[in-house]
Amino acid sequence: MDKLKEMAESVSGKSREVISMVMEKIRSWIMVLKEYAENLGKRAGEMREAAIVKAKGAAKEVEKGTVQVGDKVKRMAEECRDGVGKITQRFKT
Repeated sequence: MDKLKEMAESVSGKSREVISMVMEKIRSWIMVLKEYAENLGKRAGEMREAAIVKAKGAAKEVEKGTVQVGDKVKRMAEECRDGVGKITQRFKT
């Protein structure tokens, strides 16, 4: 931008106006790009938060499923022990 300012100062008339217009366009593009980058940053943060929430929910579901499987395995083990105990009693008598 400094070089454009120097150029605008060194020329006169229509050229100066054109250089000034170019500088304004560049400033406007820079503002738009900054705004766009800021919005992208916000959206990335929102998406990160949403991903964390989903991951926590999935982890809870997995934990819940694991507990259920563990309970079923314990019940089956107890039933097997009881069955083995009954079979052992039959052979003893």
